[in-house]
Amino acid sequence: MTRNDVKNFLGALGVRQFRDSDNWVNCICPLARWTHERGHRSTQSPSAGVSVNDTGESVFTCFSCSPMPYKLPYLFARIYARTERAPRHAISVYASREIFDGHGLDGVDIDGLVSLELDMWQGKPRKTVKSIPDEVFKLFPLLAPRKTERAEYIKDHLIKDRKISAKVLQAADLRYWTERSKIVVFPFTDMNGTVQVLRCRHIPTKGLFTVSPAVAKMPEVKFPTLKASGAWFGLHLIDWSKPVLIVEGEIDAMRVKTLGFANVIAAGGKHITDSQLANLPCSTAIMGLDADKAGREAMDMLGRRLAKRCGHVLIVDWKGVKRKDPGELADAGELNTVLAFAKPWR
Repeated sequence: MTRNDVKNFLGALGVRQFRDSDNWVNCICPLARWTHERGHRSTQSPSAGVSVNDTGESVFTCFSCSPMPYKLPYLFARIYARTERAPRHAISVYASREIFDGHGLDGVDIDGLVSLELDMWQGKPRKTVKSIPDEVFKLFPLLAPRKTERAEYIKDHLIKDRKISAKVLQAADLRYWTERSKIVVFPFTDMNGTVQVLRCRHIPTKGLFTVSPAVAKMPEVKFPTLKASGAWFGLHLIDWSKPVLIVEGEIDAMRVKTLGFANVIAAGGKHITDSQLANLPCSTAIMGLDADKAGREAMDMLGRRLAKRCGHVLIVDWKGVKRKDPGELADAGELNTVLAFAKPWR
C-alpha cells in the first residue's frame, strides 16, 4: 500500500494519530486494548506500524504484541477472534487498495479474508503452562557461549557500549533471537531460576516486547504473564539475608552488578505488580527506580506497599551523582556514593 492508503486502512481500524518514518506509518497498536499487558493504558504512545510499499504488500508489526511482521489479514483475524465481528470497513480498504504483484484486488471475498490465520486464534482452547516451555529456548538460545554474528553483535554492544562485564552477562543467562538480529532477550524467573517470561529489547530502537506464543510459534499454548507470574530479572541470584536493590531495567541491574553490588533485581518497568512483591521475602529493600518524575511517583507508591512486607525500606537518588538511572553510572565510586546516602523511606 502507498502511505496514504496505509493511513486510510489504519483509520478504518479506528486509529486516529500517525507518525511517518522512512518506510513506515507508526501508530498506536489497534490491538492494544486486548493484547497489551496494560490494556487501554498502553494506548498512549505508538508501538506499532504498517510498512509503506508502493509495489507490493504491506505488513504489520508491534513491539509489544506482534514483533514479527505479519500480512494485514493477521489484524482481521485477531480482531474477529476478540470481538466476533469482522472489521469490514478496514477489510474493504485492504481489498481495494493493497497491491498484489502490482495489481489491486477489487471484488475479493471479505469473509474469506477474515478466515485467514483465524484458526490460530479461535481454535481449540489454549493450554496454559506454568513456565516457558523448553522448546522455546531453541529459538532463543543462551547468548554467552555462542559465536554467531547476531550473538557477537549483542555481546559487543552490552560490553563496549553499556559497560556490562562478560561475567555478569553469563550469570544473567541472557539470550538472543535466532530469527531476528539486534535483539537481546532477558529471562524473568522465579526464585528457583525457572524462566517465566522472556522480554526482548531491540537494541537500535530500544523497543521492548514480550515473547508471546505467536512469536515462539506455539499458538496452542498460553504463556505466563509478568503480571501474574511475579517474575523478576535476576530473582534467583539474590541473597535474601542482605539488602536488595530494586531497579527498573535489566541493563540498570547488570550495570550495578558490574560495579560491585550483586544483590539487585529489575522489575521490568516502574509498575511493579502485587505478584512481584509477593516474591520478595527480604528484610531490607532499597528502592532505586529512575530519578525522573515518573520514577519518584512510582517509588512513593512502592514504598507504601513495601513497608507492609519488609522490615526496612530505603530509597536512593541517582541524581546525587547527576544520573537519571543506574545504567548511566560511570564507575563504582558513583554507585557507592549513591548507596552511602540511602535514606529511610519516610
